[in-house]
Order: sequence, then structure tokens, then C-alpha cells
Amino acid sequence: MVQGSVYSAQILFSVNKPIPLAVWSGMYLHKLILQVLESSGLSLSHRDPKPFSISPIYIISNTKIQHFIDKGILNPGQLYTFRFSSLERKIFECVVKGFAHVEVDIFNVVRIEQARLTIPTNINCVEDSDKSSLIILVRFSPTIFKFHGHAILYPSPIRFMKSLMKYLHIATSLDVSKCFGDLTRAADLINFDIRVNRFSIGRDDSNRDRIVKAFYGSAKYVIVVPKSFANVFKNYVLRFVKVMGIGKNRSIGFGDISEISILSDATSNNVEKL
Repeated sequence: MVQGSVYSAQILFSVNKPIPLAVWSGMYLHKLILQVLESSGLSLSHRDPKPFSISPIYIISNTKIQHFIDKGILNPGQLYTFRFSSLERKIFECVVKGFAHVEVDIFNVVRIEQARLTIPTNINCVEDSDKSSLIILVRFSPTIFKFHGHAILYPSPIRFMKSLMKYLHIATSLDVSKCFGDLTRAADLINFDIRVNRFSIGRDDSNRDRIVKAFYGSAKYVIVVPKSFANVFKNYVLRFVKVMGIGKNRSIGFGDISEISILSDATSNNVEKL
């Protein structure tokens, strides 16, 4: 069967002069990426879903926890980074090439770390009564879940799993529920520590501010999956959500996951970062 691939790049950069960001940094990157694609002859429809996801801009510091930039000023002498991911190889290569060369002359690209996650779709989906319990810690950058038009502004386990299953199906055509069961019934929230904030994403056609609310912070989940699929779930499913993001508006930098750590599983208490 066909395997689904996700192409991802972590782009580290600095700037020559101060760059003011009047809007959410993910929106700034979104417009910049569209310009790079257009310069390569790939014009994307404004109204159609974009075939990529990005993170916001992060400040690289000595601490292990990444700090996202909402808006403000990018300063010379500071190192920054963001993630770009796509299921489409041509889109991915155009963007990486654009940032690696002089097409983005406002950035000094220090390094581009490329990766490819290939998800096997020929998983042997058999009944398995033995279960594996995973405790995972997720650190969310500003994230938005939606339910029938309503914003869900906390790390809902149902919305988390619904979003994961949706995007995994798009990437692989794999019916996740056949292999792992209904994951919305297999996960629950142990605790969480979040904040909700308002983010400016520019102005609409009537010149009014466009503001969205999003939550960010950490959440601890317990997830129970068939034991025979535990390794697949850890090695592919959780890694997939790490490189593609979760929730709504992923193409403008929302829904990025800065960390997923497996705190414990059925056989180990060691922390494993994905």
C-alpha cells in the first residue's frame, strides 16, 4: 500500500536590521511563504486551504522551552526559528529553496534542518484485547480547536484526537479508527496549565482588526491504545502531529506543538521526547 510522507524543515535565521511585526508572527510568515511560492510560479488561491502548516516564530535561547513571538520587533544579534511542513513535495522544495537562496533577503538563514516522516499505511489492523496506557505531555503554542463553529479554547482530548485523526487520514487515507479504535474515547485529560490570549492577524476588507483567540500552555493526557499498535502510535502518529500541528489555522502559525513527551507507558517510566 501507499505510504504517506510529511516533509518538514526547521529554519534558523537572524536579521540584518530590526523588523517590526505589527501582526501575529505566523501571519507574517504566511504572507512571506506565499510570496516565495509566487516567485516560483506557484500561485495559491486565497480562499482555498493551504497545502502546508507552519509554526510561529520562536526565539532561540539557552532555555529548553521555546518562546513564541506574537508581535513586536525581530532584532539583529538574536537567533530565531520556525517550522514549515507540507504533504506536497513540490511545495516543500520551493519554499526551502526560496529561503536557502536570496529570494528572502530580509532573513539571514543560518541553517535549514530538513526531515521526512514516512507513515506506513499497510498496518495489520487486527483485534487486540491487550491495551497499552500512555501518559503524554504536550506543550501547545497558540492553538484553536473548533466544534460546530465554536472556538474550544482548552486542550480538549476529544478535539485533539479528532484533529489528529482528520489530518492523518488526509496524509495517508488510513482509516485510523480501524487500527486504534475511536481515539476520542481512548483519551482523557489529566491536568493542564494554559492561558488564553487575543492575537491580531491583520485587517479585513473593511479595514477592521481581525482578532482571534487561542490557548497556549501544557497539558497531560492519558491515551489507551491496543498494545500491538503502541509503537506505531508513538513512532508515527504522535510524531506526525508534532511536525504537522493540530487544530485550526495551521497555515498561519496556530496549532504548533513545541514538545510531546511520553512520560510513561505500560512498560517504562522513562521520559521520551518525540
